[in-house]
Amino acid sequence: SITGRCARTGDLGSAITSYDFRWTFLPSYQDSFDLGGLSVVVGGVGAVTAQAMSPPTLAAPVLDSLKRGLSAGEALEATLAQQAGESKELCQVAVVDAAGGSAGFTGEHPQEWRGHAAGDGWVAAGNILASGRVVDALGEAFETNSSRPLDERLLIALEAGVAAGGDR
Repeated sequence: SITGRCARTGDLGSAITSYDFRWTFLPSYQDSFDLGGLSVVVGGVGAVTAQAMSPPTLAAPVLDSLKRGLSAGEALEATLAQQAGESKELCQVAVVDAAGGSAGFTGEHPQEWRGHAAGDGWVAAGNILASGRVVDALGEAFETNSSRPLDERLLIALEAGVAAGGDR
């Protein structure tokens, strides 16, 4: 998955591919979008992608923390602190706030290869991947296509991740 923000427009969005292909995009004139708790985007607040075995209710407290003014990292840390020890280790979460701050978490229990990478305005995450090169490719593609609209950047990043090996 890739969760990101466009610095030019303030648009937020995420793109997720696994056994099937999904993407969400929130133009700045919309209020929110929720893809069944897997990816939740709220205009002017942030975008949260929760995958692996994350509970579908994980995004809501992260977004509530963002609404109270916490940064992506602070909101993620506060939410994960509320997770019981073992359940936290099943989670994989990516957060991008409305200012472009980013944070990610990958527990110990999602299947190998698992991990995430983050940069200014984006977080790439995955599990059951061919290698760590996949999340690196997602981030590189997102960054090198900064002149394109956010929805295109998200899809280009997914294509780069698939080209780098994608799901195992």
